[in-house]
Amino acid sequence: MFQKSADKKSYWDEMTAEKCYVTDCGKGCDRAGFIKVTQQPCGNPIFLFREADNDDSSLCCPIAAAPNPDECRWRGSAPDCNGHCEDGEVMVEMNPWGSGAYCENGNKAYCCDVPAGKQNKCYWSGNGNPCNTGDVTMVSVTLPFNLTS
Repeated sequence: MFQKSADKKSYWDEMTAEKCYVTDCGKGCDRAGFIKVTQQPCGNPIFLFREADNDDSSLCCPIAAAPNPDECRWRGSAPDCNGHCEDGEVMVEMNPWGSGAYCENGNKAYCCDVPAGKQNKCYWSGNGNPCNTGDVTMVSVTLPFNLTS
């Protein structure tokens, strides 16, 4: 089946990070052309011990678009997680378990580096100030009133 699908250009055109998926508890990556990027505990937390009541699930991504696990990390700390990615990162998954301790509130975020994002050096030049020589203006704001009065 994989050979028949992979021969078509449209198959590989559709293989983007948007196509990543999380398996059911105890299952591995079962779609042709996908690999495991990370795994996380799965199921409900066992009362008192706060461990998962089921086998791990996996984050599976297309081979051609899978992030490098060495450039990814779980963000958010239990028990109140509020996981979110930082500048230069993209979120691939949200999960109450993440790398371990269960979130009583919120989720952890699995964040991966975006190489071009790390090179982004955007800044606010200030009210009425131009950008530095050689930089490109991305956003310009005109206020409808005077802030000094």
